[in-house]
Amino acid sequence: MKKRYFVSLDQEITDQFKADLESLNLPPATFSNLVNEWIESFAPSVHQMAEKKRKGEQLSFEEIMGTVLDGTARKMMKS
Repeated sequence: MKKRYFVSLDQEITDQFKADLESLNLPPATFSNLVNEWIESFAPSVHQMAEKKRKGEQLSFEEIMGTVLDGTARKMMKS
């Protein structure tokens, strides 16, 4: 199920990105679909860190960045 959310994004980057999608003749829904895909790729990493925090474990900056980068790399390998 899809639901509409309000998010704050950098206007200049977003406007350029949407213009680029339009130049590529991609439908307007492409923007939302890409944002959703990016969230899907990061959700497991964020969930993993949240579970550790809920168990009372401390998270270092290095661990957070490592988890995020690992999740990103796994997503890129699937593409």
